[in-house]
Formats: sequence, C-alpha cells, structure tokens
Amino acid sequence: MATSTATLDTDQARRYMTLVSKHWSHRFEVVFTPEQASIDFGDSHCNLRVQENTLQIEVRGDANALPELEAVVLDHLQRFAPRDTTLHATWQRHD
Repeated sequence: MATSTATLDTDQARRYMTLVSKHWSHRFEVVFTPEQASIDFGDSHCNLRVQENTLQIEVRGDANALPELEAVVLDHLQRFAPRDTTLHATWQRHD
C-alpha cells in the first residue's frame, strides 16, 4: 500500500474530524476519539489526527488510487467547512 499525507491548518480540526467520522460511520468501519480517527474503506484507509490548530491526514491504498482518495477525503472535509472557507491540502506521497 502507498501512503499520502497532508496537514490542514485550521482551528476547527476537531470539529471537521468528528463530523466526517460520524458521516462515514454509517457506511464504513470508523473508530474515533476526540484526538484521532481511523476510517476503513475496505481497500483503502484514512487516519485523522488533531494537533493544536492542524488536522493531520494520512491515506493509504493502491498507488494508482491515491489521487482519487486524497480528493474524496478533502472533499468530504470541505463539506463541513463554512461556506466562505476553502480547505487546502498539499499531499506528500510515500510509496
């Protein structure tokens, strides 16, 4: 499995992580605490970790599927952001 990581600078990290975890828990196996979450998509995986004013994101899956997985995770986080906020993530791949 290949891995990709990103950091979101936001003072709403805990809120975003909690909302996206609850959202995905209806469809996937999700384990989360106030500090971290683990989402099992079956053939891929996402870990989220709150650290002060950042949300650390790690996705793991097939190397060819990583771009789509990165986009899906960021898109879902964006859904929970205020309308006037655009979340940006710079992904770093670790094959």
